[in-house]
Amino acid sequence: MRPEHEDAIEEDANYAYTIGNFDKAFGGFSKLWSLGRPSAARALAEMYLRGEGTAIDAPKAVELLRRAVEAGDGKAAYNLAAIYHSGGHGMPQDLDFSRHFFIVAKRLGCEIDVEPFIS
Repeated sequence: MRPEHEDAIEEDANYAYTIGNFDKAFGGFSKLWSLGRPSAARALAEMYLRGEGTAIDAPKAVELLRRAVEAGDGKAAYNLAAIYHSGGHGMPQDLDFSRHFFIVAKRLGCEIDVEPFIS
């Protein structure tokens, strides 16, 4: 069970992101990641990819996504697979690597359909 204060931090960070207060959102997600919340690493990765509340840093985003995957986040695996599938954000296209992470996403229970990418 998650501590209530972590849920409050997550709610505040999500709200801040929704209204475009990226500095506050980045701070909240950073705090949550320091507490071990995998979804926060995924959120930070997206912010690094877009330069929201921080400078654009695709290698840092990929590192955060990998760490979130290691912590069991299926959506992070999907996002990582998509980056390598497209070769987006300055990262090299690697279809084998992409397929691997689509399979991991499915195994971790990601709700997004990955079948077209792994069959």
